[in-house]
Amino acid sequence: MKNDAMTVDLPGKIGNTKLPYSNCLFPLFEAIINAVHAIQDRQKEKKEGGRIDITIDRSPQQSLIPTSGAPEIIGFTIVDDGIGFTDRNYQSFRTSDSTYKQQRGGKGLGRMLWLKAFNRAEIESVFQENDKYWTRSFGFALTQSGVVKHTKKETEKAPSKTMVKLLGYKRPYQHAAPKTAAPIAKRIIEHCLEFFALKTAPTIVLHDLDGEEINLNKEFDEDFHISSERRDFTVNDMPFSILHVMVKASGDAEHLLHFCADSRTVRSINGAKTICNIETPLHNEGQPFVYAGYVSGQYLNDRAINERTQFAISDSDDHNLFSDEEISWPEIIGGTAKEAEAFLQQFTAPVKERKMERIRKFVMEEASQYRPLLKHKIDKLDKIPAQILDDKLDIELYKIDQEYDAELRERCAELLAEGDPKALELEEHRVEMEKFTEEWNEHGMGKLARHVAYRKATLRFLYSRLHQQSSGKYSLEESMHEVIFPLRTTSDDVRADQMNLWILDEKLAVPLLPCIRDTLRSDESGNGCR
Repeated sequence: MKNDAMTVDLPGKIGNTKLPYSNCLFPLFEAIINAVHAIQDRQKEKKEGGRIDITIDRSPQQSLIPTSGAPEIIGFTIVDDGIGFTDRNYQSFRTSDSTYKQQRGGKGLGRMLWLKAFNRAEIESVFQENDKYWTRSFGFALTQSGVVKHTKKETEKAPSKTMVKLLGYKRPYQHAAPKTAAPIAKRIIEHCLEFFALKTAPTIVLHDLDGEEINLNKEFDEDFHISSERRDFTVNDMPFSILHVMVKASGDAEHLLHFCADSRTVRSINGAKTICNIETPLHNEGQPFVYAGYVSGQYLNDRAINERTQFAISDSDDHNLFSDEEISWPEIIGGTAKEAEAFLQQFTAPVKERKMERIRKFVMEEASQYRPLLKHKIDKLDKIPAQILDDKLDIELYKIDQEYDAELRERCAELLAEGDPKALELEEHRVEMEKFTEEWNEHGMGKLARHVAYRKATLRFLYSRLHQQSSGKYSLEESMHEVIFPLRTTSDDVRADQMNLWILDEKLAVPLLPCIRDTLRSDESGNGCR
């Protein structure tokens, strides 16, 4: 009988599978998640099982050579006491894009990552099925069939156990991976944090050289976790959930927002660049901590690509009527940041107070042109990072000021468009016009202050060019010409703010040098040379 079943070109499928080098531990994570699911299945049936042992396999040849570092990692061994490779689980493993674990978020592609980062995998499983005990073993390699040397045989009664060995760590991924057990343990906890925070994780132990063991559950409770809380929120009416986690601060820890699909982290971003008034670390009753937010929702589940290494979500928030994007990344990140800010408010309030006081001092003493922002744009100032440097602070204030200027111009156009005699008699319109006029005047005074500061700085620079330089020579005429108007250009080539022809107005009627000198000696109130 002719076999018309579809076949899968495994080497081609692996070649089309995306796995950035920065995700070098994702194959290990997938094996661990599979082990967690196997344990959950066994516990559901028999209330038994609940341990995963992970061993870091290192190069035996390199260990014979004296070296300051640990031998290279060549693979990992993952052992669990879950339900095992029953016939149904084995059939699912052999089926590309299997939907067997779909309700758990399984996409049937996790094991493809094994062959993306490793040369092969070896699996051995002892399990119970149909009141008998069986042993199944096989290899998984980059061949057309994928599964090699498969055997299944009946065995005597034995505890359920599955061992997965990931062998032959490929160089690019091997070099990108952490070299010691501690950072690997941390990465596993971060990736599976929801299981640990909700106390649904089995016992997970990481083993390394010389008998080193790290109990990840104990590590989470004692050295990682402070508290956690789950909250629901929406973005454009789309439901999401976020698990707020306070983690004990370590030397290299940073605030992070993790976006998850089916309880697995897919994308992480720096929280300090997204959440307002956050510094590293924050403090809770004197204890330093960093924040981790784990965001989940059906929208993220549906938009995760098969390899679960990224989301198919637009990075642009420019929607139109013909777009099928309900929400974009900027909207999701913005909504998440707002929820995180509400949770962290009690811890970030002192940071916000110090930041705002610093901004007020900077504006009053060094950048008075931005004074209207202190009154009318507090919400925008709140978005400025708490630990920003002064030169970057001036740039951020300038950006906000330009946005404010554009906003006032738009409001002016709207008010003028409504300016018929009858409308102007309305009390509501009058109040709005008075409010606008007040802001417009304040913003204008800020511009005037900026102009005075710019004028004084320009004259000071020109004055320095007129003096004898440290070399004993005077500046060339062209260097002073550039200050007043760029050489070999006309007014068609140069914007008004790139020329300083105001220096040459009525001052040609008096000696230029004394005038500049007197101007620089005068205060900003306008006294001195006119």
